[in-house]
Amino acid sequence: MTPTTISDAATHIQDLIVLLDNAYWEASSIESKDLIYDVIHVVQAEYTEINKLSIQDHHMPYEPISREFHEMKHKFSLLRKMMSTAVMRSSTSSALEQLMPKISQLIG
Repeated sequence: MTPTTISDAATHIQDLIVLLDNAYWEASSIESKDLIYDVIHVVQAEYTEINKLSIQDHHMPYEPISREFHEMKHKFSLLRKMMSTAVMRSSTSSALEQLMPKISQLIG
């Protein structure tokens, strides 16, 4: 399997931020909103760090930059488990389900 490039990782992470923002507003419980917000915060920080990289480096293999992003496996796993109850809109849920394997691969 070929490693994910920095450019591809940036695209996946940006897509995740948009979908998690939608999921946050669609969530009906405070617990769901808290978890989604926490994941958004960590993912946004990683995306900010990726954007600091030189454009010439975007073809290189991606490795998590921030410690928090690499360590969010547990929170991401919790989010995956509660998808059916936390994300109310089927289009958001479906898009997240398709993107989550790619994000899991990025986290490592």
